[in-house]
Amino acid sequence: MLKILHKRPWFITNNNSYRFTDTNVWESTQKDFTFYVEFQMDEINTGDTHCIFCRPGKHMGVFAKNRNMFTWDFWDVIDGKSNFNDISFYVGRENLYKRYVMIVSHDSISKRFKAKLTCIDDNKTFSKEIDYIGGLHDYSDTPFNFGIANYEHDLTDEHKAICQYTLWRAGLFDELYTFQRIEDFLERNKDVKRNLVKPLANSIFLINTNELTKYKAYDNSGNCFNLEINIGLIKKIYDVEPWRTLDVNILGDEKTFI
Repeated sequence: MLKILHKRPWFITNNNSYRFTDTNVWESTQKDFTFYVEFQMDEINTGDTHCIFCRPGKHMGVFAKNRNMFTWDFWDVIDGKSNFNDISFYVGRENLYKRYVMIVSHDSISKRFKAKLTCIDDNKTFSKEIDYIGGLHDYSDTPFNFGIANYEHDLTDEHKAICQYTLWRAGLFDELYTFQRIEDFLERNKDVKRNLVKPLANSIFLINTNELTKYKAYDNSGNCFNLEINIGLIKKIYDVEPWRTLDVNILGDEKTFI
């Protein structure tokens, strides 16, 4: 498991300069896709909005809101006007800090999102779907953020949505899979490190936190879209000059400038 600390965000970016794959991670969420994330919020999170995962701008992703619900947020565009949409799951404040897995699928032809939230601690499940009318907002030029939505000093806390939590797994496929197919895949691979058991086809990234370095969680898809600590954004948060080397102890609350 990976502890994503407060103001220590992680991200996946299109770091493909060595041509390990031709898979296009940037445009993957504009088409059919299935996404999952397994997480547990820390009780340090007491604000109204915290980001588990998102593609920023007109945010699309998984959020904790109002200290009593989890949501899948996204925006569509009709006649040039952006419209906010969400699928929300009320869990109650007393259940917010339990361990969950959310699975989301997007059918680009039907313009439909489906989402399922399962509490691993008590096996309670919630599922909903939503149709949208316009075109999905273009997320193809944005990173995949974990633990933060976006950051500029003048943004409100709601738009930063900084979050501290434990991440077990996250994955993305450019394929429509049923919730059951994803759940079966997660169950048979819950203890693996590098070699997947009966992998599903058309994976974009499959982040596995059973094996970590200090700055990286590996991608089991073979596409090398690893989850990495976002040093550039952390420098921005702490007003560190870009040219300085920043050594972040991700298991504590210390930072060292060299």
